[in-house]
Amino acid sequence: MTEGPLLRAEQARVEADGATLSDSLSFEARGDSVGLVGDWSLLGRLFSGSARVTHGNVTVLGHPAGEAARAGLLGLSLASSPLPEAWSTNEYLAASARLIGFGRFGATRAAKSVLSALELGGLSKRPIRLLRRAERQALGIAQAALGSPEALFLDRPFEGISDPDGAWLRGVIDRAARGRKLIVTARAPSAAGVEVGLLTRLHHVVLRGGGVVVASGRPGEVLAMGPRCLVRASRGIEAFSSALSSRGVLVERPAWPEGPAGAGRLIVHLRRGETSAVIVDAALEAEAPLLELLPLGVDTAPAEGDARPGAGAAPSAS
Repeated sequence: MTEGPLLRAEQARVEADGATLSDSLSFEARGDSVGLVGDWSLLGRLFSGSARVTHGNVTVLGHPAGEAARAGLLGLSLASSPLPEAWSTNEYLAASARLIGFGRFGATRAAKSVLSALELGGLSKRPIRLLRRAERQALGIAQAALGSPEALFLDRPFEGISDPDGAWLRGVIDRAARGRKLIVTARAPSAAGVEVGLLTRLHHVVLRGGGVVVASGRPGEVLAMGPRCLVRASRGIEAFSSALSSRGVLVERPAWPEGPAGAGRLIVHLRRGETSAVIVDAALEAEAPLLELLPLGVDTAPAEGDARPGAGAAPSAS
């Protein structure tokens, strides 16, 4: 287990291309393996250098998030990364190794070594255009593992992959994670399957929906929680929160810029079978006019630039 948090964000404003991706991101995830469920594309952009923190901070392994990959501490496998279709997997990995500082012969050895360690030797001479989707994801994981980084960031590795393919890919991830820390994102995992099976075995899971962190903690607690809603009231937010709590409803105050006096937002955790009627009743009792009542699952719309091509049936690494 790590002494400090593997990932931490403190009141972070993340921006890219003049747009704000998150205005006040705050969470802390400890342990050697972390799952990020929901829309976490901003972290991939932050780690890769296409976004920046303009207020607050985001750290991974105790280092500023924008520097960890450049320093060789964090290996990245991003969902939106393009691949050179005409190259073989060996050529691609050797070229990637050259980019992170290996010499010509060292890069060739590094490519062969990572393919061997992940048991992907059967893919070494295959053109990338012939790889199936799970094999492409495995190639991205192999590329991330070059140079023996201390941690891996795998961006939605199971997305668009069936469970039979996913079981094979899960083995690749397990081998890649040996001796290093792991951060995995998932857009909207189903209630069962390989993806949620991996998430439940991680040390910590953070759920983000509607642009805010909704829950953070042990996987069994976070993934089993009931429906959540983001609620905004124009006044009486304290009385509203108390009215909800008196009804046995769990309420959180998300990190958010302060508004007018008495106004605010709450994340409301409904019990299974409970409806938003309990929220409306509490608002009426507290005389807190509701401006917004937004159900929070996890975001399911594709993120900008998600276009790693290729899909197919169960791959063979032989």
